Amino acid sequence: MKRNFHFEKSRFCSALCVSKTVLIFITYVMSTNADIRTFFPQINGNFSLVTWAHAVNDKEYLKKVLNDDKIMMIEADVIIGKLKNQENDIPIMAHPPNKTSDLSLIDFLEQISDFNEQAGINKSQGKGVKLDFKENAALASSIEILKRIKKRNYPLWLNADILDGHFGTGTKTEPVDAKIFFTYTEDVEQVTLSLGWTTCNNAPGQAYGNIQIQEMIDIIRSNNQT
Repeated sequence: MKRNFHFEKSRFCSALCVSKTVLIFITYVMSTNADIRTFFPQINGNFSLVTWAHAVNDKEYLKKVLNDDKIMMIEADVIIGKLKNQENDIPIMAHPPNKTSDLSLIDFLEQISDFNEQAGINKSQGKGVKLDFKENAALASSIEILKRIKKRNYPLWLNADILDGHFGTGTKTEPVDAKIFFTYTEDVEQVTLSLGWTTCNNAPGQAYGNIQIQEMIDIIRSNNQT
């Protein structure tokens, strides 16, 4: 299956040095409803015009974002944890070290789908989705949920930091296993894979170069992603 890839530039600092050729290699998009250029025709193919809301991990914030006409893409973090006042471990929307939330992955996706249905496909009010997987454990059950959705009315990006970013000191999260990520996401149709590096917050002024870019290209190729 041919995959769509997005180079996770948000993991880079402002001093990013990378050739245009590399970016073109990693980023290519099919002409489907999963393509944000199709879903948001008002950007005229200019990805820098896409507006984001990040860490939309609770019901109140999700409601606020859905009612904000300026927001196009909604990013949220997926882990295995518990809904408040519940005992079962399920995919929830939360950022480590939090392990509880008032919003499950299922509810998150259903609310966006319901909103888009009311707004109308390809209307300027519609929202796209980016799921940021923070741990290997969240992949299996989350992907099963995604596979059960027969028809999505939003572009879907699946993100994971699959390589160590090498920068910063102190505690750094472990990368998601690339093989596990590619294996589980293989069966999700019309999706863009967003790949990144782990970082620390205290790495100002650092930048990735061609060595790190080549590492990413190599891991994509070694997992038979084309």
